[in-house]
Amino acid sequence: MAEPFDLYVEGNGSSLLLSKKGEGRFGHIAGSTGFGMIPRSTRIREGASEGGAYLGTRVSTRPLLVKASILGTLEEQRSGLDVLRDTITAEDSRLVVVREDGTWLLPVNYESGLELELTRTSANGKYTLADIALTATQPYWLLSESTVVEARVSDGVRVFLDDLAGLPLSDSVAIADSVVSNPGDAPTPVVWLLRGPCGSAEVSIGGRGFSVP
Repeated sequence: MAEPFDLYVEGNGSSLLLSKKGEGRFGHIAGSTGFGMIPRSTRIREGASEGGAYLGTRVSTRPLLVKASILGTLEEQRSGLDVLRDTITAEDSRLVVVREDGTWLLPVNYESGLELELTRTSANGKYTLADIALTATQPYWLLSESTVVEARVSDGVRVFLDDLAGLPLSDSVAIADSVVSNPGDAPTPVVWLLRGPCGSAEVSIGGRGFSVP
């Protein structure tokens, strides 16, 4: 993600906008890190001969540094710092980015950066800067809305999913194939919703699935 960009911090029932334009109570300024590629841990086994053997990689936790500004008078900065602390240290805290391709969510855990004690001698007259260190234990950004593919069973011949032409279906059997593409780089769970009335149903993907009596 290119930066600076509008960034929301959510948690404890609150949603705070860190504006890229520095408008409002909080700002998101240039210099934040951790919003790009996920760090990876690579396993290599050293051999007796030259070189080694590659044993694979896995994604690590995602460390982030959010450079934020708190605007206003000294009292407003103190109040804003308290609100930001309560929000980002909550158990359900997350970062939210709104882009043209959707709203993306990343649950995070607070590490450091908001231990500031603002006084009249240390606080800036108009703003205070904070470098907030966070860790995302599950490092993938998640799209807020799921992709829904709907298949209906009815009498006669009708279109069954967008990528198929006419498929004859009956009230008791629905057999078809469809390809659903995952645009991201994270494994995506599948949630099935079966609407009745029906007797029994069996769903399988690649030979693995489940049945409903």
